[in-house]
Amino acid sequence: MEFAEQMFRKFDKLGKNALTNQQALECLSALGSKFSEAEIQMLINTFDDNSNGILDFTEFKRLVHVMQEARVMNVESIMFYAADDDQNGYVDMDEFMAIMHKLKVPMPDDKLKQFAKKLGGEKVEITYDRFAAIVKTVKDLQKK
Repeated sequence: MEFAEQMFRKFDKLGKNALTNQQALECLSALGSKFSEAEIQMLINTFDDNSNGILDFTEFKRLVHVMQEARVMNVESIMFYAADDDQNGYVDMDEFMAIMHKLKVPMPDDKLKQFAKKLGGEKVEITYDRFAAIVKTVKDLQKK
């Protein structure tokens, strides 16, 4: 984590304890990731707890931690690990709604809830495979 802090400080060119999208992209690339700008934006939205559009050091540190824990360098895995707050292996309704709001999915809550139940059953237990498919769809929609 010390290396991540050094990299964060290196790319925080204005010394504001925050990284813009471009700075986050450059920093994560230097750490070995191969994310596109659209994927970086999804990660920023996911980990940007105060919704200011940039990553402060605490948010960045959490992102790096989740990337290390997820052990797979793709957006779907990182976001699943981040969404699954209780680490029980699936995303429940509250976790699903939180991540959809962070991703700014343009769908009313009642429709999102119906969608979650369709994917995860009445108890809403969305598996990684289904969650990954959702993230890929959101990525595709955001490209348009």
